Amino acid sequence: MVQGLLRRRNSSDNLGEYRLQRFLGRHPDLDSKVRQTLDKERALATDLDSFKIHLDRFYDIKCKFHVSNENTWNTDEKGFAIGIGGAGVLVCQASRRNPSIIQDGGHEWITVVEAISGEGKVLAPLIIFKAGAHLMGHHTHIEIEEKKDAYFSTSSKGYTNTEITFK
Repeated sequence: MVQGLLRRRNSSDNLGEYRLQRFLGRHPDLDSKVRQTLDKERALATDLDSFKIHLDRFYDIKCKFHVSNENTWNTDEKGFAIGIGGAGVLVCQASRRNPSIIQDGGHEWITVVEAISGEGKVLAPLIIFKAGAHLMGHHTHIEIEEKKDAYFSTSSKGYTNTEITFK
């Protein structure tokens, strides 16, 4: 970024290889940290008290209805934003832990849904593309050992819905 500013000013100065380290040395209150992108909804849902309440309710219901580990499943979905950068280096206050940048969610998604039982049985992942119909080209370049080790689906927005859940 700084090199770009210098070019726009028609400066012949070049940045040295260790410019960031020297800059941070002059500003001990700053540090460079690897940042993660965090969806706005996930950032708002990271409340420890709410999580504890949810787990207490889960265990109460599991005990009340004698639900075995075999019949207890955890599913999760992870959306991958197309065209949005992943982790990178962020310069921030040195005291800041786990810096993240919240994104607005206005982009296309490919969603992966995975499931595991309380006994450790794992289902093949489900990969959902944003599309009106399933095309072979959607998963031609996906690197999995065999295409049968994953399921593929489509939805209008690229993430799961009630119809896909029932299938």
